Amino acid sequence: MRFFCPSVLLLIFIFAGSVQASTFSPNVSGFSLSFIESSNSNYEHDTVALRAHFNSTSWQVKGWDVHWALEPNINWYEHELNDPLYIKEEEPNYLERREKFTAGVDFILAGIEGVIIARKRLSERGHLELSAGLGIAYLEEESERQAKGFTFTETGRIGYSLDTAVGEFFIGYSIMHVSNAGLENPNGGYDLSGVTIRFQKGIN
Repeated sequence: MRFFCPSVLLLIFIFAGSVQASTFSPNVSGFSLSFIESSNSNYEHDTVALRAHFNSTSWQVKGWDVHWALEPNINWYEHELNDPLYIKEEEPNYLERREKFTAGVDFILAGIEGVIIARKRLSERGHLELSAGLGIAYLEEESERQAKGFTFTETGRIGYSLDTAVGEFFIGYSIMHVSNAGLENPNGGYDLSGVTIRFQKGIN
């Protein structure tokens, strides 16, 4: 898996500095690193994601602490096609593409999401967390099911977060959909889901 995209990482850190000087509270902003393994009959897809979190002031709704956030993100993907017959014989270079994608490809998705987050305190340091996000992104490479370039993302998470002295740990279940609304073909999309582990460090 390739962990190098300097231009995107630079944009994330520049954005972090500018947002902290605006109306967001830097005390509740930070960075997180998460992992998800997704598998189905068509493909295996592993994700490592780095996100920056820029949170609004929270408000209370029937015992829930609610806020919204902007989350620039970069995702390192490992993708492997399980069913070579997904690539039809009438497609150009179908044998070459079957061999390439069943062997597996690594690529990057970079984008930004608007997210609504709801948290309910379960203990002194523990929270139940629900979130839903919608965003835009750029895929650097195509696969057998999705064209490279501009795309949309939808993300949902549910899980338990625990505040500790070193940062916040989260374990839960995530779902994510990536597709481009038919702007380019192929547009089979990625439907990713699985257990997510996240570590988030705030900025004081």
